[in-house]
Amino acid sequence: MESRVIPIALIGIVVAIAVSLYLGWPAATVLQEEDLSELMIDAQGQLAKGQETATMNAKAVTGFVDKVVLNQATAMVVGWAVDLEAGTPAVGVVVLVNGRSAAHGAPGLARPDVAAYLKREGTLNSGYSLQVPLPAETAGAKPVLRVFAISASGAVNELHYGAGLALPQR
Repeated sequence: MESRVIPIALIGIVVAIAVSLYLGWPAATVLQEEDLSELMIDAQGQLAKGQETATMNAKAVTGFVDKVVLNQATAMVVGWAVDLEAGTPAVGVVVLVNGRSAAHGAPGLARPDVAAYLKREGTLNSGYSLQVPLPAETAGAKPVLRVFAISASGAVNELHYGAGLALPQR
């Protein structure tokens, strides 16, 4: 199984720009990777940065969280995310822990099952595997994890969670 290695700084910039365009943040603003750490879940349960809230679009981007392995200090989140409009992997996946951005990356792992199911060869490398640091306050308690994908057009959608995942209710 072949995987692509993409520098995390480049992923962060691409995802941040896509989110900024979708949320109406000024396109001329040069966003840095650390901007993704400002993403959070607002009082209405939506993905937001400050006062700007994203509108979810399940027709543009979708995917699954297939597996979550919780350890004391980290969680491994594995799944796939597809940009349905472009017929390619999503440009980014963002994991929030207890309502705050904790990790992000871009799909790049081969998922022939996804490409076959969707009948779209361009979605082959839609798999992701993210190591997510858990905040100290989650020690001994299950953190609330939410996973979102972002399309090339900036559309955002919360991913589906596979059957049997022991994630707490949000």
